[in-house]
Amino acid sequence: MGRYQTYLAESFPNFAIENLAVGGFDTYRIQASDFVPPEGRPGPVPGNNITTALEKKPDGILINMPSNDQYEGFSIDEQIGNYERVAQLAEAQGVLVWVATSQPRDFAEVEQRQGLMDVRDAIQARFAPRAVDFWTELANPDGTMKSSYNSGDGTHFNDAGHAILAQLAITCAIPEVILSSRE
Repeated sequence: MGRYQTYLAESFPNFAIENLAVGGFDTYRIQASDFVPPEGRPGPVPGNNITTALEKKPDGILINMPSNDQYEGFSIDEQIGNYERVAQLAEAQGVLVWVATSQPRDFAEVEQRQGLMDVRDAIQARFAPRAVDFWTELANPDGTMKSSYNSGDGTHFNDAGHAILAQLAITCAIPEVILSSRE
């Protein structure tokens, strides 16, 4: 996030970014404060969810939930439904939403890696043209993380991987899209 904040400060000084992310979160935790999850699923976390984000009156929101839903065993339909709910709340308030794809992770099970790829594809299909591809440059064909970007745990990226993520966020032209939507 620091690289992207630096980019905004230098290129778009009237734009600010606020990071509400919490490591280990899944798409249920970012739901609206009044959302009641299905039995056995975690609930929203006020202060770090869509309700809090919208209270801040943003022009845009970037949702990035790399792989924890897959780790928790949530179905593709659950994950996409959770993204949809959050995006619809934002869009109803005129807030533009970008959704990052899942990211590669060195799951031992082929099915889990395939699930990440399926979610990636579903996000790209649903949220284009504001789907952010955080997969292609960082993943091997089998869904594992390219070793040159692996921090060593198979889950988190190293500095080189984070530099790629920042560049991909910059390429999305979020400030430019927001500014053009105001015209």
